[in-house]
Amino acid sequence: MVGLGALKLLLRLIEKLGMLPFVPYLVLLGATALIVG
Repeated sequence: MVGLGALKLLLRLIEKLGMLPFVPYLVLLGATALIVG
C-alpha cells in the first residue's frame, strides 16, 4: 500500500507536468495495479 504522502507527491508532479487530463487514466491504472498486484 502506497502512503498518502507519495500519492500527494505524484499529484503535484502531474500538475507540474500539465498532465491533469490524464489523471483518470492514471487512477484506472493504479486501481488495476492494486487488483492485479
